[in-house]
Amino acid sequence: MRHTSWLALAALLAAACGSVSNPSADGGPSDGDSGAGEPDAAVPGPVAVRVLSEDGRRQPLSEVPVAFFQPDGSLAQVVTTDQDGLASAEIAAGGAVLAFATQLIEGGPGYPRAMGVLDVHPGDEITLGGPSYFQLPPTHSMQLQTPTASGATTYFVETPCGYFPGSPDQGAGLVTYSIDFYDTCNDSPFSLVASARSADGLEQKTLVHSGVEIADQTTFAASAEWQDLGTTLVSIDGMSADLRVVGAQYVRGIVGGSAMPTSLFDVREEVSSATLSLNPRHVSQLDSALLHVRVNHEQSLLGQQILEIWADERDEIELPFDELLLPWFGTPLVDLGSHSITVPQVGAGEWDATYLFFNWYTRREGELVEGYWTLVVPPGVTSAVFPAVPEEFADWLPADIDDIYAYGKVIERSDLDGWHDARQLGLDPFHGIAPEGTANVRTSFMGGAD
Repeated sequence: MRHTSWLALAALLAAACGSVSNPSADGGPSDGDSGAGEPDAAVPGPVAVRVLSEDGRRQPLSEVPVAFFQPDGSLAQVVTTDQDGLASAEIAAGGAVLAFATQLIEGGPGYPRAMGVLDVHPGDEITLGGPSYFQLPPTHSMQLQTPTASGATTYFVETPCGYFPGSPDQGAGLVTYSIDFYDTCNDSPFSLVASARSADGLEQKTLVHSGVEIADQTTFAASAEWQDLGTTLVSIDGMSADLRVVGAQYVRGIVGGSAMPTSLFDVREEVSSATLSLNPRHVSQLDSALLHVRVNHEQSLLGQQILEIWADERDEIELPFDELLLPWFGTPLVDLGSHSITVPQVGAGEWDATYLFFNWYTRREGELVEGYWTLVVPPGVTSAVFPAVPEEFADWLPADIDDIYAYGKVIERSDLDGWHDARQLGLDPFHGIAPEGTANVRTSFMGGAD
């Protein structure tokens, strides 16, 4: 088996972005010390991995092989997860872990799926799993009724379980909505945001209600009143000349302890100077709302950046782009011959972690066969070598691959203290799993986003 250090190659290939080595916990280059809170790098210690399902429920997966690698790329041990989805082994600082799952979606086709983290350290407790989403069938169903709103023709309500359309009866002056609840969003009581839009889609009113008890097969009559949307002045400065378009929209909200999506108007402007003002509308009755700001580079192959900012006070928000924007990245390049992934980078900055994904395809006897890899890589590393796959897991990276699709993103979160915190969460930031109402997130997507 070929042994190689997956961080060593980064130092050779990233000269354009400065010297890159094993990053420290704050995202900067390491000076060789283990750093505060890190065990002695020379002493092997336990690393634990917990594997969760990708069926939306994030349940522990047993019988999943997890490979633990030493810093030189040599295989230390393969451990199968127990009934709690846990596997652990002792490795030195700078090693790696890879979970080889055969089916993470219940009833799915069972594609090979490899998930891993590079540059792990003794004491790490890493979670590798899928996103959280709703599962059918619903656990409860009920109806909501609101009064009609003047001038409105389209109605919908949003709850922690998503979006549900309304059916207006103009004669009775009532709108009826059928609401479903699922096992991942059926906490009671819950809050809701109902919306009423005009026929031209330009006007919207909202009705907010909290403390609603889930009561199966019943009807809840909302007593709140329709209110106009508020407007936020988003003042942006420090924009560089290579930016193309900036957009802003409130996409989620919290009220009465419930977090839910909010479908509101998107506003966007082309960039023509270093400053820009946007006026996204918001639901005034919310305790907190998530502002979603999208930024496009003039070179579309450098992807897109998104700023997600929770705002309690929403009259005015100032965004200094010269401080907030991350570097820009092109499409990742996967070289199966060297087991390496290289990412073109433009600009400098610090972030918590890099997330690289590739999907491979091949045809065997006329049938399409595919597999997936997702790797969590330290910040500042623009090229990395992933561990050589043990022979017994050759199906996860076969020799007859015909094509590869790759993408990725880098993420900086306000609630994480650099690489140490980020790697414990494994793929959760990649899937957008973050604390509601507290975690502001900055993401730079790799390549081709519009």
